[in-house]
Amino acid sequence: MTNEITEFVHKIILILLLTGFFAPGLLAQSNTEPLYKSRSEENLYKSKVGSYRKMRNVGLGLGIAGGVLTTAGIVMLASADWEEQPPANGTGTTYTTRDSGSAVGGILCLFTGIPMLGTGAVLGGIGSYKMKQYQRKLEGMTLNFKYTPHQRGVAFTYCF
Repeated sequence: MTNEITEFVHKIILILLLTGFFAPGLLAQSNTEPLYKSRSEENLYKSKVGSYRKMRNVGLGLGIAGGVLTTAGIVMLASADWEEQPPANGTGTTYTTRDSGSAVGGILCLFTGIPMLGTGAVLGGIGSYKMKQYQRKLEGMTLNFKYTPHQRGVAFTYCF
């Protein structure tokens, strides 16, 4: 009987120790984080806004340059002087051009412009979305210092 009582007491002590170990993290009012953590989050959000702004700007630049190159490639290919060659073995049609510089330039512009346009659209879209997301998080954070003769304190507000 005493063995059963000691096992019961050991279980109660173990439960109390585990509850005491995990309980401070479960309390809603427990705010043990220092103020500097909120400032580091603010700096993190500011740096993320800056990096995503750069991503958006690079995407816009690539998209514009890709659009210009693609348009120039189409114009160069359309303006080349193409002539139809009779088929050598009786099947198919071959087109050649005397203005090979314009045709080669048009093809090169298309081969560089289309990937730049696609990459720019993706980078610009992702950068713009993420930049706005972190700007909203940054606007939701405020830090106020109140110092009057009767009231002194610091307030940190985080809206989400």
